[in-house]
Amino acid sequence: MISNNFGRRENDPVKDRKALATYVELKGYKNGEHGDKLCQNGTAKSSLDEIAKELNISKRNLQRALRIERNVTDSMK
Repeated sequence: MISNNFGRRENDPVKDRKALATYVELKGYKNGEHGDKLCQNGTAKSSLDEIAKELNISKRNLQRALRIERNVTDSMK
């Protein structure tokens, strides 16, 4: 549902970053993770390239959004 609705309307950049981070986590990608190739539900984990294609954005823009979301402090959220 997140991937279907992403980019359909103009969202707040903060909401976009949060949605991207949530979607990436749901797809099984974690920054710096090198372990198991399966999510907890048994499906294959996705790479950032695959996730970016699904969302129709560049991998670089996805990486930027995730980096910003990771570095935002709680007081800024």
